[in-house]
Amino acid sequence: PGISTQFSFVPTLTTEEMRAKTGNDEFNYVLLCNKICGAAHYNMQMDVVVESQEDYDKWLAEQKTFVE
Repeated sequence: PGISTQFSFVPTLTTEEMRAKTGNDEFNYVLLCNKICGAAHYNMQMDVVVESQEDYDKWLAEQKTFVE
């Protein structure tokens, strides 16, 4: 606990493309914890959404910036 970890990958299919390919409208990529770090280790997971570069750029442009 309290230790940062990093990973990287190069996706080849967006989440929507995988949903179409699998025929599963509820498909999500899932990131699972691979460290034994506590009692709830088995439940340490998160969804990963893979978007096209164009969709990501559009989303990013719509985000508000923080002003100090």
